[in-house]
Amino acid sequence: MWKFKVPRLTPEETFSKRLIELFAVNQTDVNAFLGVVNSTRTLLAQHAQETATIVHADAASVVLTVPPTEQAQKIHDVLMALIQDVLQKDHAAASQLLEEDEVKNAFGGFGADQRNITVRLNSRADGSATLLISEIRVGSKGSTSTRVVGVPRDGPYPDDLAWLTRFQSNFGVLQPAFNAGIPIASGAK
Repeated sequence: MWKFKVPRLTPEETFSKRLIELFAVNQTDVNAFLGVVNSTRTLLAQHAQETATIVHADAASVVLTVPPTEQAQKIHDVLMALIQDVLQKDHAAASQLLEEDEVKNAFGGFGADQRNITVRLNSRADGSATLLISEIRVGSKGSTSTRVVGVPRDGPYPDDLAWLTRFQSNFGVLQPAFNAGIPIASGAK
């Protein structure tokens, strides 16, 4: 059987228009899915909020770590069960063609990966500054994935990093480590 990727989630974490058309899901199904998406995000944020620790902090960077959660498999199973329920109502065979990795990536590995987060200050040409947040997820078998986001110095943070406000006072001591136009090195500490 051929497998192909259909994006399950848009950046807004909802069914993409293409997926709605492909599986003919109705608004009730979309709402049910979004409810579980929000619950999943809340569980993952709560875990990060409760377990994140600073492993290094100075004027150049603040480095935090979030350990994996023991609930990762349960979080995964609940979300995947709902996705299967929504998509298999009339399209059992078609839903099997979707790649689960799309959902795993959208939810940061469901908390199964260790998250190493480095926050640095980037000064901009206009005199403003942004926080550069580099997140490296390390899987149990050593696999890694990296993302870098820039946010205004006083936020708001992306939804999945909103818990970083707990450490906002630590970011206040950061001195510009980068100048506008110079990218942060992937995996740098």
